[in-house]
Amino acid sequence: MSNKHIFTTERSTSIAHTDFDDASNTLKIKFRTSNKEHEYQNCSKEIYEGLKAAASPGGYFHRNIRSQFKVKP
Repeated sequence: MSNKHIFTTERSTSIAHTDFDDASNTLKIKFRTSNKEHEYQNCSKEIYEGLKAAASPGGYFHRNIRSQFKVKP
């Protein structure tokens, strides 16, 4: 059974919302600027929790997710 977590933030000018799936370790991020959603594979729940807790979710994304995890084609 999949356990999904959805997080919507008003603190970010670049990230509209995220969706994390425990079963597949997939993090989906929808961006405000492009209105596109990207899936990052093999992402840990700790990374997702860090994104949620970050004072700047966009900055956290650029430092810890963007270059660390592959985007699902």
